[in-house]
Amino acid sequence: MKEEPSSTTKPTSVRCRPLPGFWIMVLLFGGMGIFTFCLSFTSSPPNSSLEKYFFYGIVAPAWLVPALWGAAWLIRATIIADENGLRWRSIGRWHQADWQQVQDYYDRFRLKPSRIYASVETSTGKIELDEQYFNNLVALRDIIQERAQWTKTKQWDVKGLRREIDWPYVFGYDRQGKQTSHAILLLICTLWVGGGLWLLLANKQIFIDVSTYAGPAMMLAGLAACLFFLAVAPLVAHITISIDREIQKRHHEKVTVSATEVVFENTSERITIPWHEIEDYYCNPMNSRQSFDDHYVVVGQKASFDFTLIHERYLLVHLISQLATHTPFQQWRKYYPSPEAKNVTFNYRNTGFRAMLWIPTAFCILFLLMAYHAQTSPMMDDLDSPPTPLPFWIISALTGIYCLWLWLGYYFNTITLTDQSIIQRSWYGEKSLAWTEIEELYGPGAYNGTNRVIGQRKRLTFGSMITTPRLLKKEIQRRVINAEIHPSWNRTTT
Repeated sequence: MKEEPSSTTKPTSVRCRPLPGFWIMVLLFGGMGIFTFCLSFTSSPPNSSLEKYFFYGIVAPAWLVPALWGAAWLIRATIIADENGLRWRSIGRWHQADWQQVQDYYDRFRLKPSRIYASVETSTGKIELDEQYFNNLVALRDIIQERAQWTKTKQWDVKGLRREIDWPYVFGYDRQGKQTSHAILLLICTLWVGGGLWLLLANKQIFIDVSTYAGPAMMLAGLAACLFFLAVAPLVAHITISIDREIQKRHHEKVTVSATEVVFENTSERITIPWHEIEDYYCNPMNSRQSFDDHYVVVGQKASFDFTLIHERYLLVHLISQLATHTPFQQWRKYYPSPEAKNVTFNYRNTGFRAMLWIPTAFCILFLLMAYHAQTSPMMDDLDSPPTPLPFWIISALTGIYCLWLWLGYYFNTITLTDQSIIQRSWYGEKSLAWTEIEELYGPGAYNGTNRVIGQRKRLTFGSMITTPRLLKKEIQRRVINAEIHPSWNRTTT
């Protein structure tokens, strides 16, 4: 009698397919693209059809192209492992590798390893395994570990932590890897702003009709909503350019980790620090002005170096904390000035505040364009009751004054802590309070989101968008003599 196979028998082949939940996103993008495309043929008056065809020719593909690409990926993407080897494809053609051609397989380092995120390297290509996109990856990992016997490793492990295989491990700045994605993102932002401005300036009649039938308040609300969505693009572009600028500045730098030392190199210097000579390491957010990330500092007995936005930086941070065992803290921490650091200056020249400035600045520029177009366009003469450009000029003036105030604060406003007093400097003056004169400390919520240091005859204020507000408040609280600390002082809006 033939024996039936056990339920625990390992499968001889495994097929991994994309998760079906992604079809929801494909249908959503496809529906928005079809709706936008059809709208240009159903709701355009003859005198504005050319402009709307142009605009929807940009917006509709922005929805339809990702939907079509996603549908093709969901239909075609497959990973197969059987007795002959591995086969896989994305949207294009099939790739194949025998088990003898599998060179390495490993997990990628993650701060919270809650899901499978791994890679398989073969002589014919590389396979990325992410549990967020593919199903059945546990069985695939098992069959790879069982049959890929010609690799450098015999089991799944984190790349960078395998000392015998990976070390010395080199960390560098992934300049080439981000150029394509950032260029596409900047192109989308440009088309977003250009198409939006085209629609607003070429179809002012929409806002005139809204103002006639629903009132000026509703018209301004709709216009403000349109301008807000347009202002998002300059913000995203600014973040992208700031990251590219920091990587461009540091792309010659690299950090090499080995069992005995860590080496920092750039075009002008080479710093070698044995692990037992590292005296401290910390995260210094006060220097994070351009990179949208903290600066990590490693201090040795004779030299120090820092890094930010380096490729696989979290793995590098983990290795340093594990190998630099002669430091007093034994873990990464935010940098706080020591009592010997008598003078410390805090300013608003950080990336978060600068990115926030572009929203009101974009609003001001767009309102100026609207006001100028409403006053000079010859199309206004054909209307029975042309709208006055005065409201646009007034809004432009108000937003311009507000923007000027913010930009002046960005460049000139600072808070300096000395051993004797706290000094607030701004573009319109300077005032200070001795530590013995401070009576009360208030945080955001008590006074409209600002932090206030109140003395006998004056008060100093600073916003929560200042660089490292928690660090500043901690230092003020440490240096005051006899001050009443309001419960709101220990809160921050950032």
